[in-house]
Amino acid sequence: MLAPCVAVMECVIEDAAVKSACYREIEAVVGDEVLLWSATSNLPMTRLAAGMAHPERAVVVHPVQTQLIIFVEVVAGERTSEETVTITMRLCDDAQTTLRAFVPVFGPLQMTDLIGHDTLRDISDALYPELATDRSAPTTVQRLVRDGRLGVKSGHGFYDDNDQRVAELTHRLYQIARALDDDSP
Repeated sequence: MLAPCVAVMECVIEDAAVKSACYREIEAVVGDEVLLWSATSNLPMTRLAAGMAHPERAVVVHPVQTQLIIFVEVVAGERTSEETVTITMRLCDDAQTTLRAFVPVFGPLQMTDLIGHDTLRDISDALYPELATDRSAPTTVQRLVRDGRLGVKSGHGFYDDNDQRVAELTHRLYQIARALDDDSP
């Protein structure tokens, strides 16, 4: 059993089968009241929660950063309870105050390096057929993946200074975690 917690977020690869299996594993080691979050940017929670013992506890909690604002997209599945959404929104609102003070702002190409170009390709390939006339990720992204320039995970992407940026981001994320821990009851 995991230590007592309010929510657990999975951030595994953008593959519905992998994420669904991850949820079933998480359910086996957390208490019945623990919320189950996904950071997915393109997979519906209804699909991810299929096969879960408690799909009412599952919700997408997808952080989004633009040049001007940082926000969290909360998306319920068909069986997600109102209570899960309400608690999740409250927790996100509470965290936003702390996050604004710490989260670094990246440009769009720096963000794609951070996300990973292979992940961006997979997201594009899944979303484009639904949202656009394009059927797959942009050629530039496909070329970066082919060349092994995956972003921070490979040390090279659009930028070659990923090691320093990752170190700075990691430091900031630890600051956020410590601040959130200090604010907890």
